[in-house]
Amino acid sequence: MKTLQSLVRPNIQALARRKKTGSLIKETITLHLDKGESPFNAPYNRYPDKTLELEMATAISAMRQLTPEYTALTNGTYQSIDLLIRIFCIPQRDNIIIPEPSSEKTNQIAAINDVECRHIHLDENFDIYAEDVLKLAGPHTKAVILTSPNIPTGNLIAKDEILKLANLFQGLIIVDESYIDYARTPSLAKEIPQTPNLIIVGSLSKGFASAALRIGFILAHPEIIHYVSIVTPPHPLPTNSLQEGMNILRHHFDVDKWVKWQLEERTKVIAAIKQLPFCQKVYPTDTNFFMLKVTDPQSLQNYLTSQGIKVHDCSSLSGCENCLAITIGLTGDNNTLLGALRRYSENHH
Repeated sequence: MKTLQSLVRPNIQALARRKKTGSLIKETITLHLDKGESPFNAPYNRYPDKTLELEMATAISAMRQLTPEYTALTNGTYQSIDLLIRIFCIPQRDNIIIPEPSSEKTNQIAAINDVECRHIHLDENFDIYAEDVLKLAGPHTKAVILTSPNIPTGNLIAKDEILKLANLFQGLIIVDESYIDYARTPSLAKEIPQTPNLIIVGSLSKGFASAALRIGFILAHPEIIHYVSIVTPPHPLPTNSLQEGMNILRHHFDVDKWVKWQLEERTKVIAAIKQLPFCQKVYPTDTNFFMLKVTDPQSLQNYLTSQGIKVHDCSSLSGCENCLAITIGLTGDNNTLLGALRRYSENHH
C-alpha cells in the first residue's frame, strides 16, 4: 500500500506541520487561567478535562485490545467518518467505495464533502468480495468504507475478505463497527497494528445503550490518529458525556447482560413474525435489529404508523426491495409490535 502520509490531503499535511496538537498526557496544573473561562457556575464554566478524555480513550482502547495512541474520541460515528473523509479525500478529485445496500449516512457525508461515491453491489447474501472491490478502484480511490455488521441487513462482512482487501488495496479500509457488540465475532481492532491502513469506527450508542451521550471513537494507526487530532474540533465530547460514558465502561457486566437479553428477545420476536403470512423472509442478523421481507411494505408501515409504531423502511435500497428493518425493544414494546402485526395479518389476509 501507499504510505499513510501520501494518502493525506496536502493542506492537512501542511496544517499538521504548523499546528501543535493537544496532548492527552496527564497534566499536574491545578490553577487554569489560560482559556478565558468564567470563574462562576462551576462545573459548567470549565471546558472538558483532558484527564477525563485520556481516561476514556484508555478504557476504549483497552476494551478493543489496543493502547491509547491508537484511539481518538469523536462526537459519534457520523463525525468520525466525516473527519476521515476530510483528512484523506480531495474534493472533486478523490472518491470512496461503499457497498450497496449499506448505511445511508456515508453517501450524505461524501456529498457534503464533494467526494464521489462508487457503489459495489453486495451479493444475494449481502456478502462482499475483495476482487470485486478492487475492480472498481481507480488511481484516486482513497478509501473503502464498510459497515459490519451491515446496516440495514444486519450481517457481518467476512473478516477474511476485509483483511484481504486491506492487504491488496492501496488506500484505506474504514469499517464502521457500531453494532459489533451484538455480533458473534469480536472487533477487528486488534488487527490494526499489523494492518496500518485499517481504520475502525465505533461508538457507545448501540450495545452500550448510550446513544444520547454521542460518544464515538476512531481506532487507527497512531500516524492516522495524529491527523485526526489536527482536524477534530477541541473537546468533541462534553463533560457529562465523558463522566456518564466512563460509568458505563466501568460496568461492562451490565452491558453484557443487556446484549444477551436483547439477542434472546430477538430470537423470540423473529420466531413469532415468521409465523405471519405476510412475512416472506427474515434475514440472518448479528445486531439488535433484523430485516424482513414482506408482501407489501408500504401498507404494513402505514398500518404500524397508525398504531404509533415506527419501523425502518429500507425497501428503496438496492437488494432490500419489499423489506423493513425492526429494532428489538423491551418485552412490552415487542409484545405491542407483535400484537399490531397480528391484527394487520388478520385484516389483510
